This record gives sequence, C-alpha cells and structure tokens, in this order.
Amino acid sequence: MTLVGTFCDSGSQDAAVLCHGLTDYRDGFVLPQLAAALAAAGVSSLRLDMRGNGESEGDFEFANMRDEAEDMRAGVEWLRAQGLRALGLLGHSKSGSGVVLYAAKYDDVPRVVNVSGRFVMARGVKERFGSKVLERLEREGSVPMEWRAGRARQPLRWTLTKEDMANRLSLDMDGPARAVRRSQVLTVHGSDDETIPVEDARLYAERLAGGRLLAKVHARTSK
Repeated sequence: MTLVGTFCDSGSQDAAVLCHGLTDYRDGFVLPQLAAALAAAGVSSLRLDMRGNGESEGDFEFANMRDEAEDMRAGVEWLRAQGLRALGLLGHSKSGSGVVLYAAKYDDVPRVVNVSGRFVMARGVKERFGSKVLERLEREGSVPMEWRAGRARQPLRWTLTKEDMANRLSLDMDGPARAVRRSQVLTVHGSDDETIPVEDARLYAERLAGGRLLAKVHARTSK
C-alpha cells in the first residue's frame, strides 16, 4: 500500500508529521498553513493522506484509528530515512485520537498535538448516521455510504460494516492515554465544538501524564 504526502522542506533537520481528520486529505483543515508556519519557524513537515483518503491507496474505513496510527508510523519512519529528526506529530479530529494511539504504542515523538480528538467513541454515532442506517446495519451487516469527502469535488463512496462499527465502539481511549510516558501531548479543542464536545478534551488532559489543554479556541466543527 502506498501513502501519499507532501513534504515541506525548511532546510532544517527538525520535522513534524501532520495528519487530517475523517474524510479529509493532506491539504484540508489548516494543514498547509501549519506547514508554512512551521517552515517559518525552521521546522520541516510531512502532510499525509491517510489510507483510503486523498491520493493514498487502501480502503476508507470509519473507525480504523489503530491502522491510521501505523500510517503515522510510516510517515515518521520516512522522515528518519531522510536523515531528519521527527520532533512533532499533529492530528486533527479522527487523527487526534490516532496520535494518542501512536504515542501509546511508540512514544518516540517528543511533541504530540491532539486537535479535537474524540475520547468517548460511543458518542456521536447516532447523530452522524441516523437511526435508519444503524437499524439497516444491524439487520443486513453492511450499508453502502456516500459522503462528501472533505473538500473533494466527488463524493466518497464506501461501505459501513458491523465490523467497522464494532471497531469504533470497542476503542477505549482511557488505556492508551494513560500509557503515554515520554511524549508531551498538547490537546487543542474548540470550546464551541458541536460535533465532539470539549469534555472529550478534558478527559484526555486528565489522563495524559504531563498533558496540557488549550480549549478556548472557537472552532465549531470536527469530523
């Protein structure tokens, strides 16, 4: 499987990996602006299309945060193969949870930023899919879906399966958050976020050793 990314070279050996949210891609959210700001500060960056998103290969899945943590690993290892120091890892929304999973498993990137990551995985499912889709999923085992993918012109067509949903509902972020030891984790969350409540950010901050919380940014949407 091939992952596609954009490398912004600041001329420095210090670098960060930047990861998008659900159905987005490497030039979505404010990742290009973050890359430019990092370059101005002397830090290079790699923006990734996660598997099944953007131009990367693989199948899109709703709840494959653990798999996407391995995509982040591939990005970190690519930086190191170029002789660079992977000093930072940032993830937005779905990838916000993913960077915590990464840090829990590898704990080898000094600075990790979780932007609007979800902590309570059972929350928001009915609101996103609606009762009719969930009833059909229970009855048939899979449901074809069509979503507008981030800023893409064409809709994203994929299949929601019982396995995918079970993967989401079985993911308990308490253990991974408590497992992080070396990485310094900053949690950033919009206080007016209507998709993922700011309470999720507080739960991360309480469990992450040495974790810090910035929750006064007014951003209403996550994915």
